Amino acid sequence: ILLDLMMPEMDGFEFVEEYRKNPDWMGIPIVVLTAKILTEDDRRRLEGWVHSLYSKGEHNIEGVVSEITQQIGRKV
Repeated sequence: ILLDLMMPEMDGFEFVEEYRKNPDWMGIPIVVLTAKILTEDDRRRLEGWVHSLYSKGEHNIEGVVSEITQQIGRKV
């Protein structure tokens, strides 16, 4: 799952909370890619539930694409 945290209707944090409720989904990795500047509290809310976390300005696009490609390859 490629997830943004800033979405209308349900934000990414709410999505992760709903995701946690279904044990059948635990094997599906979540990669967060967001423009949101993350606080320590934000990071704690996601800890243990997302495989990778990319925030604006922290990583280059090549690294993000490489990580996502690796995750897809592991699940195919």
